[in-house]
Amino acid sequence: MVNLFSAKSQKRIELGYIWTFILVAVFTIALTITGFLLQPNDFHTIATNVLKHPSLFILNGFPVLAGILFFYLVFNNVFFSVSLVSIVFHVVSLINRFKIIFRDDPFVPQDVFLGAEAANIMSDTKMKLDITLISLVLIFSLAMLVLGVFIKFKKIKVPIKIAGCVAIVGIAILSNTFVYSSREIYDRMPSKSKANVAAVFNDVGFNYCFLYNMSAYKMEVPENYSKSAAEKLVKKYTKSKATPKVKANVIIVMNEAFSDISLDKAFKFSPEDDPLKNFKVIGKEKNSVSGHLVVPNFGGGTANTEFDVMTGMQTLNLNTVPTSSFRLIHRNIKSIAGVFGSDSYEKYFMHPGDSWFYNRANVYRFLGVENQTFIDQFKKPQDLKGSLISDKAAGEKIISLYEKNTDSGKNPVFNYNVTIQNHMPYTSNKYNGLKVKEVPTDKQLSPQAKTLLSNYFEGVRDEDKLLKTLTDYFRKRQEPVILVFFGDHKPSLGDSYLAYKEAGIDINESGTIEQAMMSREVPYIIWANDSAGNSLDFASSAGNLGLPEDNTISANYLGAIVLQLMGYDGYDPYFDFLNELRKELPVITRYNFKTKNGYTDKLTEKQQALVQDLRIWQYYRMTSDKAN
Repeated sequence: MVNLFSAKSQKRIELGYIWTFILVAVFTIALTITGFLLQPNDFHTIATNVLKHPSLFILNGFPVLAGILFFYLVFNNVFFSVSLVSIVFHVVSLINRFKIIFRDDPFVPQDVFLGAEAANIMSDTKMKLDITLISLVLIFSLAMLVLGVFIKFKKIKVPIKIAGCVAIVGIAILSNTFVYSSREIYDRMPSKSKANVAAVFNDVGFNYCFLYNMSAYKMEVPENYSKSAAEKLVKKYTKSKATPKVKANVIIVMNEAFSDISLDKAFKFSPEDDPLKNFKVIGKEKNSVSGHLVVPNFGGGTANTEFDVMTGMQTLNLNTVPTSSFRLIHRNIKSIAGVFGSDSYEKYFMHPGDSWFYNRANVYRFLGVENQTFIDQFKKPQDLKGSLISDKAAGEKIISLYEKNTDSGKNPVFNYNVTIQNHMPYTSNKYNGLKVKEVPTDKQLSPQAKTLLSNYFEGVRDEDKLLKTLTDYFRKRQEPVILVFFGDHKPSLGDSYLAYKEAGIDINESGTIEQAMMSREVPYIIWANDSAGNSLDFASSAGNLGLPEDNTISANYLGAIVLQLMGYDGYDPYFDFLNELRKELPVITRYNFKTKNGYTDKLTEKQQALVQDLRIWQYYRMTSDKAN
């Protein structure tokens, strides 16, 4: 048998340096362009941006060039180098493509270190991966390997190889330090909305954005930050502790993808089938206040909303680049749990998912919550609805944890709960064949959109039933109870907002300030049973909160509101500061705001100073402030 790979049977073509440099240039351009083509947006958008701003091609092409040159020096073969670089760049580009399509969230360096979390997220949608694209990448890389076997390149001396590799690494480090990490360059990039990170990746290019996001691993140091400046803020807002009006049990329930999009005129729900029928009734009770939260993300990022509510800090103001706030917590951090804990509360956290997801088990310990319940405590087959733990089972666990503590005569309870049933995907197999009610609408929906909406609203109904279950139960309790019930983010309903678009729902993260904020609005309700309501004089106390007319606030204010409502003034100066800041700026995001006069991206000097104080204090609490 003839051995094709033996030296004797093989006459290899040898290419000189000129052909080497031509091939390096051609493949650099080709791989950069295919990277653009793999982005999930219209190619015309990125092409137009590149033609207007040629530097975009250089910024996205340089990592490809550096990779090809480096491995060319290692292998002494352009084709072997291109095969390896193609696999790496195309794989990460495909991951970015699928992540944006399915979760409206780009692939960032942090995802590499999320490990199992990232793999679990991808497993939800693996059946939808484009096998054709993956096959083309593999075929191209294999073809390069074959060409490398039959075509060789002029040998390079070892000292030149070493010097070349060192030079490439040095240039890469310098470019990352002074170019790819530059906020100034990033801000000049052509993009409709810097607040919509997925849109920035699509408008500017994955390679550049991925490298820029390397800076996501550290918190951004605020302008004019110093430890002494932060300590002055602490001193300024420190006051004597007040006597709480009531030491009520506090039950917080954050619901997966709970929203009120069912209120849109596109849907024709009967009173009986209304997904929010209980929320509407309970929200009008004398001992309740309801409104909307503006949360950090659309379609995902549950842990970021948890962080905002628990700590009073803002994910969006930790850094200019997207991050998972929980991944920045490596030490004890002050939180609302800590405030209640300092007043002898028993603290619990419950989530019917895995303890490692978002590193919750460790993070909640850092936030001061040791008693934790995860999916391993849900043993019964009937706890499931589809493949996830049902809201009904979650409600039963909330009540059993409450009874376990209060019925034994212990201290009051603080319990933060995160549900999971209504997690995406909302595809036809979500409930394992269980028949759900078809969404009532006069819109001409595709079968896919109809399925997504029908399954999604099934989950909202169950969340709404959970609200009724909990309020019915706590009404009967003699001890005071305050229930806080809200959503973590709006749902992702198909590729590129498919179901939203077909139903005519205005969702546009890159639109006006109002549209961008509305895409992140979810409903909330703060409810008290009679015992707590009477002790608080709820209507009067709620009126003194100074909420805006429409009761719309940033999610990071929610915990501070509960503390103020109960009379916990002076327990943590940061939360007292938030309650003052909220009156001036009820909604704060990274770039946009809502004042009593409406939406804006321009602030007065006083407002700018307050936002700067917020960022300085956040950084201090995350890095220096000591929590017990």
